[in-house]
Amino acid sequence: MGINVKTGPMVASYAYVWKARKNKQGKLKFSCCCLFSKANKDDIIMYNKAIKAAFDEGVAKGMFPATMWEVVKKPLRDGDAEVKTGIKKPGIGYEGCMFLNANSDGDPMSEYYSPPEITKPLNGKVVAITDQSEFYSGCECRAALSFYPFKTPESRGIAVGLNALFKTGDGTRLDGRESAESAFSDFAAETGNLDSDKADMTVEDDPVKTNSAKDPFG
Repeated sequence: MGINVKTGPMVASYAYVWKARKNKQGKLKFSCCCLFSKANKDDIIMYNKAIKAAFDEGVAKGMFPATMWEVVKKPLRDGDAEVKTGIKKPGIGYEGCMFLNANSDGDPMSEYYSPPEITKPLNGKVVAITDQSEFYSGCECRAALSFYPFKTPESRGIAVGLNALFKTGDGTRLDGRESAESAFSDFAAETGNLDSDKADMTVEDDPVKTNSAKDPFG
């Protein structure tokens, strides 16, 4: 059944929402890592309540005993803690945030195939985003998620399903890619190349921290 949640403000990271990719188990998944500011304390409390409700559902279904609450795998994690330990490097933008990874089935041949709906507000309505460049890692949004219990031979815990994303604003890209608007704004008034035009290069201070690095959540 699952516990349905509409999130508060968040930032999308590792947003593989247009094309599914294989996870560590080799299954095709659409996915998005959801970053929540720790300043939104009421929202964080709500996500923890959803996790507990999903755990209780698992107990009711006999998936695990109530005594396992402290040891089952839980999806909400501390960005500051993981950045500081250096054991895992979640990427830029995780400081001051809690985060969780949500996904849905990306196998077109599966009966559970479920691409997330990617939407935005327009003239007072919710409309689908058709230009894939509009939704990217770093944009501000809200999400419709489902928290549910899972049990496998290797692990038991709470997982998060990715149902829909609603873009609310633009933000700093987290994938190391510069937007066309930012790259070429200085030349917007020009109709052609000038003799004085020069190529330009910017070197990242720490490219390992960009989301182009190995994704630890797949």
